[in-house]
Amino acid sequence: VKTAYDLLEQSSKEMSLLSSVYDYVTIKDYSTHDGISGESQTELTSPVDLVRKRYQDAEKAVTDKLAEITLLQKRADDRMKLSELQADTAVAANKAEAEEWAERAMRFSIAETIVKDKMQSLQREINDARNALDATMEGLLGPNFNPAVNDGRLDFNSYDYKKQETQLREFYKIADGMVSGKIGAWDFIHGSRGNVSPTTYSGGLAYVHPTININGYMHSYNGGVGGGITAAAQQGFDGVWVLNAGAPWESAYLRMTSNTYGEYEAKMNYSLGNVMAGAMLVFAFLSLGNPMTGMEAINRNKAWIDSKIAIDNTVNTARAQAATLKSLQEELNRYTDISTGEQLISMLKGENGYVDTKLEDSDVAFLTGASGQLKNGTINWTGGKEPLSVDRLVGKNGDPIIQKRAVKDSYGLFIRDGVAVAGSPSTNSNVGYANDGRLVNIMTSADEFIGSLASISKTQYTIEKEEYYAVQEAAIVRGVKADKREILDDRDRFYSGLLTKVTGGTGKNIEYDMYKTLVEDYYGQGNVADQLYALNESQQREYQIKVWDNKEKDFQSKKTEWIENVNYLMETGSARFNDMLTSFNQSWDQWRRDFKEETEKGKAEHMARIEEALKKKTDWEVSLLNQARKGDQFEIDQVYAEIQKTIANMGSAPNAVLLQNNA
Repeated sequence: VKTAYDLLEQSSKEMSLLSSVYDYVTIKDYSTHDGISGESQTELTSPVDLVRKRYQDAEKAVTDKLAEITLLQKRADDRMKLSELQADTAVAANKAEAEEWAERAMRFSIAETIVKDKMQSLQREINDARNALDATMEGLLGPNFNPAVNDGRLDFNSYDYKKQETQLREFYKIADGMVSGKIGAWDFIHGSRGNVSPTTYSGGLAYVHPTININGYMHSYNGGVGGGITAAAQQGFDGVWVLNAGAPWESAYLRMTSNTYGEYEAKMNYSLGNVMAGAMLVFAFLSLGNPMTGMEAINRNKAWIDSKIAIDNTVNTARAQAATLKSLQEELNRYTDISTGEQLISMLKGENGYVDTKLEDSDVAFLTGASGQLKNGTINWTGGKEPLSVDRLVGKNGDPIIQKRAVKDSYGLFIRDGVAVAGSPSTNSNVGYANDGRLVNIMTSADEFIGSLASISKTQYTIEKEEYYAVQEAAIVRGVKADKREILDDRDRFYSGLLTKVTGGTGKNIEYDMYKTLVEDYYGQGNVADQLYALNESQQREYQIKVWDNKEKDFQSKKTEWIENVNYLMETGSARFNDMLTSFNQSWDQWRRDFKEETEKGKAEHMARIEEALKKKTDWEVSLLNQARKGDQFEIDQVYAEIQKTIANMGSAPNAVLLQNNA
């Protein structure tokens, strides 16, 4: 389109020049003409004066335009150049600061996303692990358990919350007992029955591990029975422990006298083996008279073996699942319950088991006072002009990011006064209990803390950016300030290079908030790209207005020339008409004079010829009469011939004479 438009403009200029030449030739040719008689006449009026005036006007316009161009060129030469603006010390320094903080803010934005993604990933894995453990434990403890019953609730001190929390805690203490090797399949087999006094079945476990209350859980939440797998194993045990009524007391005794579950399991297997051996002898004797007795013994033995294998496998599966859940929750607790400066620094640097945040040591170095137990007023951020106390930073709930927070155990439950912990607390230090009864400590959460640092870094970048902008606009080189165009061109190059740098030129990191901030500063409404576009649009508009103004001036000039040409032609036409009229009148008058002279001359000649003819007629008549009187035929013929000759000679005589002669 531009090429076609340029060709059109060039053709228009060429046509305009040709048109001017043609107009001149036309009026020049029209300024002269031939007279009536065909002789060449000199020009009536000359177009040279008209052309000379146009030339002088055009020459003045060119001179004025050259002066204007010279002035504009001087202004352009005096204007601060982009290279000079970029070389300005203050501008370069502030630009470097803005770029440094943009990159740092990007790193913190990346770190924030990495940490949040890690924590969210851990939470998803925890939810999956809880559900998997719940499904397995249903066969041991029975249904009626919801691991997510308290998720999202904030009424930590309500009766219902504590009630649900108690079931969760009892459940996870049992699960943790398996993880730690304190309990096993035999504890579930005897779990739904027995007492502490007298000590029978589960009473032995209550004596050794009073915080692991399988019996209490089954009676409180499952009607006093275990899950299907536990019930089958218990029934199988009862089917093979026969002819010996001491099972309740012996089971409890063996549990109380065993230092480990492994020792207890060995003792139970040994005792059961002895009981089964004695019973087999009895069944063998009885089966001699009744084969069905032997078959019953075999069926009971098989049922026990199958149920024991099933409960062993279930316990092993639950143990592994509980261990996974515990590991995941404890890892998440390391992010949510950071209580020391050393933990905080390790988290920021991605050390000691924390996810790699991609932060540099120089980024973390802006934090000072981060050592020992976290306390209010001890940690400062020194990245700004003045140190900023971290206490002034707020987290997602609007409270300070370092504050009293509830301590959690290895399964994500809160710790309450006088209540046994499932696993271990997330921190060994504490500052007491909150009003809602939860154990608290001064802690921070990784996602909130690093998110606050990302916000601070972004704010610092904004400050440095504004200072860079201000220094640009205040810069003076050779006594002049930078034009808006140079300022925007410098910012355009700054952001173009910065975006390429933070993305590695491959489009990476575009998902982070800081990238969105940089894009907004570059391409956002009213920012660099918009301002450049508006400036270009304004310049294009001014240029187009000038183009159309020039076209209008050119049109008016052509119109004026056309009017002058028409006036010239009219004046020339009038002169030509007047000249023709004068020539015609002169010719007409001359013709009349000539005609009159010719007429007078012809009239005299005519009269003379008439007189001569009359005289000849008279002479002829006399002669004819004389000859006729003589009567000679020869003479008569001669007279007749003479008459014919006379008639012939009078052919040029006036009509009146001819008519008279013919008569």
